[in-house]
Amino acid sequence: MPVVELPVTQFSSHHPKALNPFELPIMTDKDNQPINPEEEEAIKELKLRLQDEMKLEYLKDESMFLRFLRARQSNLNKAEDMLRNHIQWREKNDIDHMDTYKPPEVSKYFPMSLIAFSKAGNPVRYLNFGNMDAKAVQMLAYLMMTYEAHYPERLKKAYIINASVYFTLLFSVVKPLFTGATLSKISIYGKEGWKEDLLQHVDAEELPAFLGGTRVDTDGNPKCPSVVNHGGSVPPSYYLRSSNKRLCHQPGVKKLHVSRMSKVNVTLDVEEPGSHIEWEFETENKDIGFGLYFQSIDTLQEKQDKLKELIPKQRVEAHMACETGMFQCEIPGTYILMFDNSYSWLQQKEIFFRAIVVRPTGEKISVLQ
Repeated sequence: MPVVELPVTQFSSHHPKALNPFELPIMTDKDNQPINPEEEEAIKELKLRLQDEMKLEYLKDESMFLRFLRARQSNLNKAEDMLRNHIQWREKNDIDHMDTYKPPEVSKYFPMSLIAFSKAGNPVRYLNFGNMDAKAVQMLAYLMMTYEAHYPERLKKAYIINASVYFTLLFSVVKPLFTGATLSKISIYGKEGWKEDLLQHVDAEELPAFLGGTRVDTDGNPKCPSVVNHGGSVPPSYYLRSSNKRLCHQPGVKKLHVSRMSKVNVTLDVEEPGSHIEWEFETENKDIGFGLYFQSIDTLQEKQDKLKELIPKQRVEAHMACETGMFQCEIPGTYILMFDNSYSWLQQKEIFFRAIVVRPTGEKISVLQ
């Protein structure tokens, strides 16, 4: 299931038609809407509040302040919080040195490409998530949330095409994580209708034939592999099983022992609607069954054991790669991460995990188990 994305950023005509997405230059784009007097005053105030924490080059970039301000509907305090989080994120991920970043070799298996330019000059990015399972939907949600939190007002349009009914159901779970402004830019299609809409924004000769255009490779291949990275299965040799980057080596990680033929639950108490929970875990050896369940405050008070299944339990190969996920909590109550080893008659499992509750304010509460 591919995603075709049109960022707002525009490039001048001397840029090549296809770039390595990991070498995409960081460029600012002045918002087409003029700054009104109220926004001018708000930008001045934001600069005063953040002048001791931001680099001079960023303080000079009024378009950045404007984008963050508009992303929070001109709420000065919320825009300030958003910018502070962005500054911390840039430092943590060393974003200011992306020009020297060398992508790992394994990135060649990631199906993302800058494939064309729209009629308005916007770059067109293509991502192929293949058969969309729950983990892939969570990955898509994470990418979109990162985009929304750190590159506000940069997305012009995103087309999710060939979406299955299963994807639509899964997407409804993560949908509350996005703002209305972002959701208005996302269009979801089945097998019909998307080609015509894409061609309204991208010339047919620019768009690869498999996406509804007329562009093919020199050998006539409609999938245009010379431009489009379709990805592939990652060989086991790239897995982080023997790496010091594994979750078990990270700070704040808890360890669980799940005996053979047994289960262990990790509970997360959510007090405010609109919160969400995040988790990540890996096993020392072998796979583990995992599911997410919910118990309302009413059933707890009535001392009932009835649990509602939110994410169906399935066996996860968390010994090969760290498993991550998130869930939007519209109802207060107890959310339960269930680690199930009941199918194993002989093997005890060791699990390393982190889990947090994120309140609507953005405050993060770590789970102690």
